[in-house]
Amino acid sequence: MAETNSSVLLSSEYSAVRYNGTIYPFEINERENVALSRYRYTVSTVADSTAAYAQQIREKHLITLSGLSEDEKVVVNEAIDGVYYAEDTDDEAFRSVMDYFPAESAIDAESFGGTWLVRYDGEVYVADLSYGGFDLNHRPVTEE
Repeated sequence: MAETNSSVLLSSEYSAVRYNGTIYPFEINERENVALSRYRYTVSTVADSTAAYAQQIREKHLITLSGLSEDEKVVVNEAIDGVYYAEDTDDEAFRSVMDYFPAESAIDAESFGGTWLVRYDGEVYVADLSYGGFDLNHRPVTEE
């Protein structure tokens, strides 16, 4: 409050400011006290290199899709090619693939989906799985 009481801009004595040769008019309609939040961020080293960090991520989050049925492979391959949409809640192949994605392995998990690191057919992919409205009773990620 002391800063606002000593401000010449808030004193109604001035109606414009000059900055870099340009005059900017302003008008004060009302004054209001607002509580400001302060945040403090700190950093710490989690790995000595990008490669070491990537290895940590793989060790913690990498899941492997193997032994899939032909229908499950269709789901995964369509997702790799762009996106797979479950057409209805009776899509057993999609439901079955969902079971391969445990919440504890997710890189990022939300109520209706998440992001996983997946090895499939010799390649590693980042998989975004969204199943909001598909089947809330069988989703791998639970609400917190």
